[in-house]
Amino acid sequence: MCPVLFQGGFVMKRIKLDQRLLAAAEFAEIGERVADVGTDHGYIPIWLRQNGIAPYVIASDINSLPLQSARANAEAYLTDGISFRQCDGLKGIAPGEADTVIIAGMGGENIISIIAGSGWDWSGKKLILQPMTRQAQLVEWLYDNGFAVTGESFAYDEKSSYRILKAEKKTEKKPRAAYIRCGFTYGRYGKEEKEKLVRALKGLKRSKNPDEAKAAEYARILEDIEDAYGT
Repeated sequence: MCPVLFQGGFVMKRIKLDQRLLAAAEFAEIGERVADVGTDHGYIPIWLRQNGIAPYVIASDINSLPLQSARANAEAYLTDGISFRQCDGLKGIAPGEADTVIIAGMGGENIISIIAGSGWDWSGKKLILQPMTRQAQLVEWLYDNGFAVTGESFAYDEKSSYRILKAEKKTEKKPRAAYIRCGFTYGRYGKEEKEKLVRALKGLKRSKNPDEAKAAEYARILEDIEDAYGT
């Protein structure tokens, strides 16, 4: 059962986020307007409003059914201050409407497409990103396109580990391969990424027609991981 709080004489249920969504939501800064792209059930916008983090949140999704669910959840949790938009990525949101953009639960390539296709000037804005796949590709792209990772956290459940990134428009030297792949802090997430690389390299070596270039790349990254973390 969710805990409750009282607002204007009404009993309001407190929404509880899973560890993955909570790790993303906690990167939002107090007083900043937020756009949650691919909002799905609208849980992050509701949490941000209930906890007094964001004065205004845009919950967007490309599909109508998730937005219907998000609206219903906002009503059930007696939460106002949320604008619901059906749009592709950021195409239905003006740059001046949000200080921070959250994109959680998508593949890294989709996140890249949304940022690159927005047409926004990202100066002074913040990105909170939680890629489900191709996270190293996303980090590479951020640095190649004038962004830098300014914050990082990890979330875990029984089956998976997740990397959450905070990024801003900022020119910095691209980090070493180990950090791009495994994180700036080595832990369960990094260990799992290393194990994936080891398995992939073994598979390439067993192949009748191995991709020598890819095998060399994986070997180089594994060597850098050993050097960076001493493991």
